[in-house]
Amino acid sequence: VNPMGEVAVTLRAMPENMEGFAELKQVIMDTLKNETGGAVKSAKISEMDIAFGMKAIVVLFIMEDGAGLEEIEKKVAALPNVSSCEIENMDRL
Repeated sequence: VNPMGEVAVTLRAMPENMEGFAELKQVIMDTLKNETGGAVKSAKISEMDIAFGMKAIVVLFIMEDGAGLEEIEKKVAALPNVSSCEIENMDRL
């Protein structure tokens, strides 16, 4: 029996506005660390310039394959000030 492997996931969240951007980054990190039942092993957050001063929040995180990625995406999408959230990439490690 093969144990479940790990995957590297890139998630991009678009804020509704740039007010509270730094706080939103922290809330997303806290959500990944504390509200995923330990599925997320490690996470790194960065920013991507979009246009007109808007930035996206890009999070690269490691999690166990099959550990509920859709639920994680829904949790982040449901956060205040998140207008959209999508999984951009997923690679098996």
